[in-house]
Amino acid sequence: MTSMDVVSGEQLRALLGDERIPAERRLLFSLLAEGGVRLGDALAADVGDFDAEAGTLRVEAPVKGGGPRVVPVGDATVELMVGALAGREEGPLFAGAAGRVSREAAVRWADAVGHSVHAFAPRPRPHRLEPGQ
Repeated sequence: MTSMDVVSGEQLRALLGDERIPAERRLLFSLLAEGGVRLGDALAADVGDFDAEAGTLRVEAPVKGGGPRVVPVGDATVELMVGALAGREEGPLFAGAAGRVSREAAVRWADAVGHSVHAFAPRPRPHRLEPGQ
């Protein structure tokens, strides 16, 4: 896959429903695709930023600037979030053995399912357009 690929709705549903993929990884893919959350913002989120009852994720300090914002997420993402947290009440939303999951690890997660991490969050990226597009 190339950085220009986009995960289709059908592909996303299949990935999010594939329980062989850890819930934490499926959650990241869902937040990128559904919530329009940037990768850096998702990885910077803490457990306390998630409100299951409201179905929202608070982005405290967006990587591209601006003030805090609240991102609505759907029921499927909330379900993945609850599963990924596995009862954790604090700390990074995406936590690895060494602490917060790195951008490089997230890229590897997407590569492992055959996509660029950017394919989950398509938005205009002028610097990636080929001539004539």
